[in-house]
Amino acid sequence: MNRNLQNFCRRCRVVYDGEPRMLASPSRAWIIHDVEGKKWVAKEQTPRDQTVQLLKNFALLHPCFHYPQPVSEDSEEFYLYPYLEGERLADRPFEDAATIERVTELTARLQALFRSLVLVPFYQETLKSKVSMMYVAGGLNRFALERVQRMDDQQKSTRHKEMAQSYQWAEKRLETCVRQLGTRPLWSGAALEAFRNKMRSKFCIHMPITGNNLSHAALTPEHLVLCPDHNFAIVGWHIQPRPRFYMFYTYLAWSFTHSRREDAKPFYRGYLAENSSKAFFQEHHLVFAFCLLEQTVSMLEKRTMSQYGRCRGPEHNAAELFNECLEKLSG
Repeated sequence: MNRNLQNFCRRCRVVYDGEPRMLASPSRAWIIHDVEGKKWVAKEQTPRDQTVQLLKNFALLHPCFHYPQPVSEDSEEFYLYPYLEGERLADRPFEDAATIERVTELTARLQALFRSLVLVPFYQETLKSKVSMMYVAGGLNRFALERVQRMDDQQKSTRHKEMAQSYQWAEKRLETCVRQLGTRPLWSGAALEAFRNKMRSKFCIHMPITGNNLSHAALTPEHLVLCPDHNFAIVGWHIQPRPRFYMFYTYLAWSFTHSRREDAKPFYRGYLAENSSKAFFQEHHLVFAFCLLEQTVSMLEKRTMSQYGRCRGPEHNAAELFNECLEKLSG
């Protein structure tokens, strides 16, 4: 693997100064120092992964956050981008109210960004226009009725596919969570089964309110970096269809299972009550409960046998809050 990584970096004209250091995260990524004193991140790609192209498309949409800007080709085994300086939110007060408020706004902006990806081809054509007459002709062609209708049909087909992918992913992930937690004393098999039935019957959580249901699939404090300019950088990109409200509740569930607050349950319960009081009460509780299961399993998977004792408090709190959500869903 290191030889493949080294050859890849040479093709990108990056020469090691010392061995790469693997990042402490589930993704396979390395920090690289080159002989010119620059820092890079090389991250492994999966086959048919569209992440690199999507990240490159962001340049036309001018997002309000920093993000990896790949300098490598889409078809490579890895992708390479300049290291983003800053401190991981996981190493800072990730659960104070001001930070959570900023993350709430950030998730809304991310959803708007994903909705805007459909405009990228039009922007690209505009930028390619060389003279005003070409721009006018191109503009008429870009927005011709036939093309707009064809694009609308394509978008509808894409949305249907994304909804199915979101449902299938959630089903598979929920099976894993039920299987792993169902053997543990804090979790009731009957409660997990009742929740599984509710998830299966609530297909609407996979239907976007507007635009699409694309998400950053792991928006946790581990993938948010507070930069020297006080803006966020978002790393760990894996863009996939996910249930409605998934990004925000992933952040909240991760924060709850890693909380250092003495009032963790009432504090996080308050966010759920505030959000669900506006609209989509059932959907908020369903997705938050799902994210609680997912983040609890993730927390337990990362612990060694000697560390399991430290999980008992967070796991107990997660189980109690999950049961509260289930009661609300059944009420």
